[in-house]
Amino acid sequence: MNDFKDVNHLNGELLDEEKVLWESIVSRVQPALRLSDEETEAMKNHKLIRMFGLLPKFADCPNPEGTGFMNVVVYMAERNGGRDLFLHHPEHDNNILSRLQPFHNIMRKGNQEVVEKGLALASLVMLQDYQADREEDLAKNKYNPLNNGAWEFSSAREQLMKVINKAQAMRLDAVFALSVVTTMSFWNNTGY
Repeated sequence: MNDFKDVNHLNGELLDEEKVLWESIVSRVQPALRLSDEETEAMKNHKLIRMFGLLPKFADCPNPEGTGFMNVVVYMAERNGGRDLFLHHPEHDNNILSRLQPFHNIMRKGNQEVVEKGLALASLVMLQDYQADREEDLAKNKYNPLNNGAWEFSSAREQLMKVINKAQAMRLDAVFALSVVTTMSFWNNTGY
């Protein structure tokens, strides 16, 4: 079982070719979504968005730049205008990865074990957000699968860790090691 300790020393550093790819994706997303320079800089530095953008490269998807661009556009569209369309609903309770299905669809031609690992890492970020937001969600009467009893944090985390530990993906592990993932937030501007 990979516990990520061997790659944590890299602390999320990108290789030069990954930096070039990420810069290119960011430069294309900005005009496509009409982002301000400030919004673009925040997007560029957001670790989870960067993971979605680079996951196609790590998973050997055809056209990783185009696929990464699509991932980032979908994430940003959800975040900035369609968040209510992608909130957790009871129909997502059966599969913790179901809310990320649009990303899976975009990357269906890549190495599926690596794609699943990346989406499980992102789902772990969501799960941590659900845990942190339990009291606030309860006060706002907002659906949270942990409050509802549909999921139990430890068992859901264990399920995700099985997927994460299943695939070997050295670059994904190096850039988005578990210690990095646990500092991220799915929607908020934290975890930069």
